[in-house]
Amino acid sequence: MVTHPGEYHWSSFQYHGYGKTIKSLTPHPLYLNLGTEAETRREAYKALFSHDITDEDMRELRQCLKHNYPLGGERFRAEIEHMLGVRLGRQGPGRPTKEY
Repeated sequence: MVTHPGEYHWSSFQYHGYGKTIKSLTPHPLYLNLGTEAETRREAYKALFSHDITDEDMRELRQCLKHNYPLGGERFRAEIEHMLGVRLGRQGPGRPTKEY
């Protein structure tokens, strides 16, 4: 593991944060919306990674990964459930009750 995404050779941070040319990378519209100039975008992108993840955020992230549910608030989870037509998150033990 690396301590910062810019240290990982294959990270898109090489492009987004440092401006390294990567021929196979197409900038995402959200990245392009970070600024009108390339340097402005790079600085705004680097600022996204300037804070450490709190222990609580790390616990929540691990739980989401462990149980295979999305990281986000109740509204986000509800939107995903509605779009997919499934319930997300931890369920009780056993099979779901059949509806008759």
